[in-house]
Formats: sequence, C-alpha cells, structure tokens
Amino acid sequence: EAIPAFRFFLRLWLGQVASLTGSAMTRFALAIHIWDITGEATPVVLVGVFAALPALLLGVFAGVMVDRWQRKWILVISDLGSGFATLLLLLFLLAGDLSAWHIYAAVIIGGICNLFQSLAFSTSISLLVDKAKYNRANAMMSLAEYTALIGAPVLAGILFPHVGLAGIFMIDVVTFLLAVSITGMTPIPQPERTAAQEDDEQRNLWRDLQVGVRYLFARRSFVWLLAVIFLFNAVESLGYPLLAPLILARSGGDSAVLGTVQAMMGIGGIIGGLVISVWSGPKRKVQALLLGILGIGLLGNALMGLAQVLLVWLIAGFFLEAFIPMAVSANRALWQVKVAPSLQGRVFATTGVITGLAEPVSSVMGGVLADQVFEPAMRTDGWLTPVFSGLVGVGEGAGMALLFVFSGVTLGLVALVSFLTPSLYRMEMLIPDHEQVEARTS
Repeated sequence: EAIPAFRFFLRLWLGQVASLTGSAMTRFALAIHIWDITGEATPVVLVGVFAALPALLLGVFAGVMVDRWQRKWILVISDLGSGFATLLLLLFLLAGDLSAWHIYAAVIIGGICNLFQSLAFSTSISLLVDKAKYNRANAMMSLAEYTALIGAPVLAGILFPHVGLAGIFMIDVVTFLLAVSITGMTPIPQPERTAAQEDDEQRNLWRDLQVGVRYLFARRSFVWLLAVIFLFNAVESLGYPLLAPLILARSGGDSAVLGTVQAMMGIGGIIGGLVISVWSGPKRKVQALLLGILGIGLLGNALMGLAQVLLVWLIAGFFLEAFIPMAVSANRALWQVKVAPSLQGRVFATTGVITGLAEPVSSVMGGVLADQVFEPAMRTDGWLTPVFSGLVGVGEGAGMALLFVFSGVTLGLVALVSFLTPSLYRMEMLIPDHEQVEARTS
C-alpha cells in the first residue's frame, strides 16, 4: 500500500497541537486549583506522579494492544477517553464537589489514554510518512509539545480570571473533539498481517508480552542505543528538575529571572524544532542523536551550572532545549526505520518502560544529593569548596550548580564514548531497515 501524502500527517499534527494545548491548559489550571484547596505542594506534585504511573505499569501491555488493534481507532478512543475524564471533572466542579481525589482519578484515566495515544501515534508515523521525512515528522511533534508548553500557561493565565476552571475544562473538551474529528477523517494505514499471525497472537498473549524484550536484546546495536537513552534520562534527571531552585537560589529568589530563563528555554525548543522540521538534521541519525546529547550536556547543563548571571543563564537555557528536538527526533526515527511497523507497539513500549524507570529514580536522587551532599559541601566552609569554588562559586545554589556541571560533563562523556563504540555508531549499517528485511522474507 502506498504511503499517503505528507498532508495526512500534517492534518493529524494540527489536531495534536490543539489537543496538547488544551491538556496543558487544564494541567496549569488544576495546579492552581489544588494549591487553592490544599495549600500544600505535595498534592500538586502527585498530579504528575499519577499521570506517569500508567506508562510504567501498563506500558508493555499497551504496546501489545497497539500492535493488535486498529491504530486509527486507538487514537480516536484515547482522545475521547481523555475528553471524558475532563468532562467528569467539569461535572463535579459544577456540582460543587470537585476534590483532590477526583482530580487524581481523572489524571490516571488521562495517563492511560495518553499512553495508548502516544504509542499509536508514534507507531503510525512510519505508515504515514516516507522514511526520508521521519526526522522532520518527529521534530514537528517536539515543536507541538513546546508550543503547548509555552502557549498553554500564557493562554490559561489570560483566560482563567475570566472563564474560571470550568471554562478551561470546556476548552479542553473542545480541543479533544477537534482532534477526534480530524483523526476520524484521516486515513491511517495498518501494518500488513497474515491470518496465521493474528491467530497465533490471540493464543499467545504472554509470549507476545515478551516480544519487545526478546527483539531488543537479540540485537547488540539496539542494546547500546537503549543504554545510551537510559543513561541520558538518568543523568539529565539529576540536574534538570533542580533548575528552578538553582536559579532562585542564585538570583536571590527573583521569580522574574526564573520566568525569563524558562521563556528562553521554550524559545530554544521551538527554534530547535523548527530547524529540524525544515532541515531534518544530519543524514546519519546516530550522529544527530549523539551530537544532540553532546550539545545538551556541554552547552546546556554544564554552562547552566557555570553561569552566575542572567545573560549566561539565558544562553545555557536556550541551548539546553534547542538540541533536544534533534536528539529526540533522531532517536525516534532510528526505531521507526529499523523496527517493522507490526512490531513497533511492543518494541516502543518496552523501550519506554526501561528508559522511563531512570527519570523518577534520578530525580529523587538529584534532590537528595543537592540537599544532603552538594549544597552543604559548597558552603563557605564546605569540604568541596577548596576544589570547585573557582568553578561555580560558593554559598546557596553552588552545590546545585556543581551537580549541573557534573551531569553536563557526564552527558558529554556518554556522547564521546558512544562515537567510539562501533556497535552503536555503525548501527545504521549493521541493522537493515525493516523494508529490506521484509523484501528478503517475502
């Protein structure tokens, strides 16, 4: 079956921009609402925790289902499910009975729907787009995420005083309905499957759950790639969540400085996404991935830790996000080119579960290291001060700055070692594209 015109992907992409923006506006408004009714930070943090749980607990199972079911209808049902969860919140709010546990339950439902939706969409790109445009398509998805990240808080901040939480919910529901309508009108091919394959899968669910793991670990290059992404998530999560306290600590608690830096980070992400959308990045996807990690580490994290004035924070914040679309789009394109569409759901879900475990563990570890080790060690009389004070200064925030430098340099070393690892750097030659495998076996 011929690959549809790129305009079909553009149509779906526009629907996703609307849906992501509506969801981000709701999350922003919910954070304000939960803070208003509880006055505590922990309930706000729990929203993110409950949203992430479905991907860790159900990821592999969702991958199996995405490979078995019609991906178009997974997208439709997922968007409808997310819209239904928001509609329930609206009804509880109108009834005057919206509490924190209602929000947590809705967030879990939304997390499940988002898990299926993201897997179905990412595995459909190889069916909707010619492989020469994979980088561009994935960069456009990053661009959509950054557009929602920047635009949603601004829109919600403007609209919230006038329409309230109920109005934000209604806007979210409308964006979901728009995404559903666009998806319903867009043809999305399904991977070819034989009747024998479908019958075998129905009788061997447990074996099918293991397909992603067996597929990955049977190919050394994929193991190396998975290890690099795991290390990237683990090391990046040591410092990145500390960005806000780092800036606030070193600026005397100036929230305007923090907001300016975060705005520049968003601009960097949008510009990076636009550049890759037009240029597509280096021809070799592994090279693009590793260059992206190198840039994030040295020009982003390390420079952020070394900086002590607004101008340098702005430069570091720009590069911290500008290289992410190149790295993310190259990584996604590698999997889409090498893994057959009929296996992508299971393989992508397995990689998501394995690499996703690194982020929460490292985030907690980074907070503990900052509070218990690095910050005390970088005080005026701290034991690390004689060694690193000339690099990051001393006093409040210096310990977190040193942790940023450590994570940035480590990411740079990960990239450089990967350049020297043949199994990874030459994987595009060592592992054939899925079309070549299918041609040989047909």
